[in-house]
Amino acid sequence: AGHGSKLQHFQEQIGRVEDDQKDVASTVILGMEAATDGRMSINYYQEMEGNTYAQNLADWYRSCCWEYFTKDGIRTIHTPTPRMIAEAVMGTDSVNRAIQDDKCKYSDSKQMKDLYKRLLCCIVDRAPLPKNILVSAVHRAEFPLSFKSDNDKWQRRAWEKCIATTCALIRRARYDDGVKEGKLPQTQLDSMCRNRDYLYGRLFAIADILEQQVNKENGRPTNAVRMMKFYVQRPAEAWKQLHMKLIPYLKQLGEKEKKAGYYQKLIGEIELLFETDDREKDSSLKEDFLLGIYAQTREFYTKADERMVVADSVSEYRIS
Repeated sequence: AGHGSKLQHFQEQIGRVEDDQKDVASTVILGMEAATDGRMSINYYQEMEGNTYAQNLADWYRSCCWEYFTKDGIRTIHTPTPRMIAEAVMGTDSVNRAIQDDKCKYSDSKQMKDLYKRLLCCIVDRAPLPKNILVSAVHRAEFPLSFKSDNDKWQRRAWEKCIATTCALIRRARYDDGVKEGKLPQTQLDSMCRNRDYLYGRLFAIADILEQQVNKENGRPTNAVRMMKFYVQRPAEAWKQLHMKLIPYLKQLGEKEKKAGYYQKLIGEIELLFETDDREKDSSLKEDFLLGIYAQTREFYTKADERMVVADSVSEYRIS
């Protein structure tokens, strides 16, 4: 909530407390719920000594974070809020219905309340991120056509936000699995990565971007977006079909902007990175597919001079 500086000050002050006074230097996290009008119940209680609370919060902010694009195109690295995670897991419509349900009578509100409790344990107690939360977020990101406005118009920005939030959860899950800070998923493109899922994600992003370059500002889902679920389930077969659909767009780019050669060269370079067995098998893709989509898309929209500058490491992210 913007109180990062206060939290850091608190942590510094706790570190200076004498040993015989540390029994009063503690934090209590208390969760209360109004089950009925006039009655209050305690549904969560945790007492932490010293600066454990501050350390656990800092641990969450460093490990569960990703890069988001603001409306004016500025990139910022931050940690998704519990509501953002709920939207990635449950969907925006379900979250809105849950918020409007003051009495917590319906399934959406009960599901969201349960999700918040589990996230609270991850944030405050350093509990591992539940696997089903990550699986649900990945599953929703793989259904881009489900992101629609009230007037049934497809919302690309909402889908891309879901991908970024899911990538943050993937990063946290890897951290829980013991992956060291320097090897955690990064927003920058790893052009030498030979992971099959990651490479198929890069190819998907190129197909999506290429079609957008031709059909500028029409707002409709691209062929890649429409085929995404099939692409995830059977990538080898889906990529052959998707590549055929790109030929008319490559022809138009070649005639108008002379960019067809660039895309063809990039696709060829990525395909050469595949191991022979990985390229031929048609098993479904895992979550690294989303990391590849994000990294390749980010690379495309990064200016050449910016690529020469080493970006700030996510490990240096600070609460603010």
